[in-house]
Amino acid sequence: MTDKPDNSPLMAIPESFESGGSVISVQVMKTIRGAHGDWSSGRNLIRIRKDTPENMLQTFLHEYFHASLERYGHPEASENEGLVEALAQGFYQFLKTAE
Repeated sequence: MTDKPDNSPLMAIPESFESGGSVISVQVMKTIRGAHGDWSSGRNLIRIRKDTPENMLQTFLHEYFHASLERYGHPEASENEGLVEALAQGFYQFLKTAE
C-alpha cells in the first residue's frame, strides 16, 4: 500500500452536510483564536482555520467526529478529545492509504 501523493486531494471539505437530522455548516477562517478548528453545537457550525490542505482535512475530520458523536446521541464521547482524535486520525489514514 502506498500513500497518495501530497498534492492529491483526499477529500474536499464540504460547505455543509447533514448529521443526525441537522444541517451542519462549515466555514474556513483566516484565524481562530487558540485553535485549528471548533464545533459549535448551538450554531450547527464547524469552523476550520486556513492552513495546508492536509492540516485542514485533519482538522475538519476531528470537528466532524465531535459533531457526529453529539448528533447521534453520544455527547459524552464527543467531549473525549482522545477518542475524537483517534477517530479522526484513523479515518484520515484510511483516506490516505485506501486503494
